[in-house]
Amino acid sequence: MSLNRKAKRARNEEITRLRSEAISLHASLDELYDRFDSLTDPIQVDACIYEMNAVMARYDYTLKCLKTFELN
Repeated sequence: MSLNRKAKRARNEEITRLRSEAISLHASLDELYDRFDSLTDPIQVDACIYEMNAVMARYDYTLKCLKTFELN
């Protein structure tokens, strides 16, 4: 297999991995929003907010990487 074909294959695999991760993170955010809506304890609300922020940061970074790969 030529180097160019290997590079394209590796790029496609990385794009597939990033898409899968983005879908998974989006599902995690949906679950966190649902859990947040049912919480009443202030400490649990704070913990859920921190967790949402962490997942959102990972989601944003994953989308940024995916856009970079897809534009090149």
